[in-house]
Amino acid sequence: MTDHTYNPLERSTFEAIAYNAVGRASETNAYAVYQLSHSTGNSGWSVGAVQWDFGQTNRGHKVDELLAGYQAWAGADERFSDREIASLTTRLQTRGQTGNALTSEELSRLNGYLRSDPGRAFVDGLSQEQIQRKWDSVGQPLSQIPWLRDLSASDPAQAAEIVAMTSKLYNQNENRGSRLIDHLEAGAQSSDQIRDWIGSQGINGLKASAQSAIVSGRDNALAGVRLMNDLELGEGRLSQAWREQVHDRGNVSLSQDFNGNPDVQLLDAMMRAPASGARIFAHIDEGAQARAATITGIDANARLEMSRVSMDQRGQVTVVSPAGDMFSMTADGWSRNGVPMQAAPGVRREADRPDHMGRGGALGAQMDPVQPGAHPLLRQSQDAVQRLDASLGLPHTPASDCMSASVACLARSEGLGRVDHVMLSGATPTEAAGARVIAVEGDLMDPARRVAHMPTEVAVRTPVAESLQRLEQMERAQAQSVSPTQVAQQEVAPELHRRGLTM
Repeated sequence: MTDHTYNPLERSTFEAIAYNAVGRASETNAYAVYQLSHSTGNSGWSVGAVQWDFGQTNRGHKVDELLAGYQAWAGADERFSDREIASLTTRLQTRGQTGNALTSEELSRLNGYLRSDPGRAFVDGLSQEQIQRKWDSVGQPLSQIPWLRDLSASDPAQAAEIVAMTSKLYNQNENRGSRLIDHLEAGAQSSDQIRDWIGSQGINGLKASAQSAIVSGRDNALAGVRLMNDLELGEGRLSQAWREQVHDRGNVSLSQDFNGNPDVQLLDAMMRAPASGARIFAHIDEGAQARAATITGIDANARLEMSRVSMDQRGQVTVVSPAGDMFSMTADGWSRNGVPMQAAPGVRREADRPDHMGRGGALGAQMDPVQPGAHPLLRQSQDAVQRLDASLGLPHTPASDCMSASVACLARSEGLGRVDHVMLSGATPTEAAGARVIAVEGDLMDPARRVAHMPTEVAVRTPVAESLQRLEQMERAQAQSVSPTQVAQQEVAPELHRRGLTM
């Protein structure tokens, strides 16, 4: 790792502040980046990790590019009519909370495009354009202020707070952001003074909703930049990982090698949720007592983009990727699905295995027989889901693996002794057919059969590794709470079930 001096006024560090302290911490949070989001403030519709507000001045023209890209990507029967395009353009360019609603179908179609390869390229292009505009309008002027340059050299953390708050305000209201820059050029100010200025002169004359949005945005950006300051100035494991990614590799957006690098996934999640991220940093880098923390996507779309990060009360950090891989932090680095990612010579590493062997959430035969992968409920769920797929004429997919693991976890939590059948629910007045997956213990015609159910969408979207981790935790909790005699009885019970015997 190269030596680095933290200077919030240089271009690359300003970009990291814009992407992370402003973008992730105060705008994206645990929501999806590659979808349209409606602001709770006055911005209207936006998209991207570095929030691009289509309703803001000089930004609405990108709606034309968005809709043109969608029309080129969509099939002939999914394209919008000229009249629909005109209506969408008006609503997407409208600021505020009213008069710009999109239907669920419109959102679904547009978000499908934004998650596609050309859609992602469109969003990333907006982010880069936004960063360049912020540098030209905010970063460059700030870097020319003599007293702020001196502060950056003597107290870079405080200078970074000023940069983050100014950038955030400019993104929310360019007029008020420009006023703040003029105020900074007029004389030296502390971070606390700038915070107070934004909460008073910076919002005077604005509507109450806009004032509230600016104040909360300021505070969220501060939380993000303070965590970033810790990462930039610390010497611990997470600080080193941060500087390696952001400064050595130039990965300021934390997007390069995302699925394969747990450091990147962890840092992304920490910056999205700075309060939980600060807990993780305090324990890992500063040796503070561990306090449980969990960071996960706010909805199904977000969970397709970001990893689920958890730290238990013992300080064990686990990262479950959107693909279903489970990374566990160890004293030597990381393990991936139980296999060290960096092992001693002669030991087979996770990276040496073919992709089809237990990667991406698939249930491979390499699982240790004493681990949850060999749990009877999991084997039974796999067989039952395979029969369900066959009955529906469906191929076996990664979603089938997710459902198998979810059903096994469901059965264990609901006290089922085995899984004999897996079915989909029928239509009801409130739910469509197939809305729920049902695990059945016993004969389908037996009135005494036992059942458990869960939403099908949850079952197929929950990563395999996450379900297996929960299954293992339940087994460990059970083992710690029973006597040796009960354990012996439990070890006999599965065999009796396999023989079809009853007690």
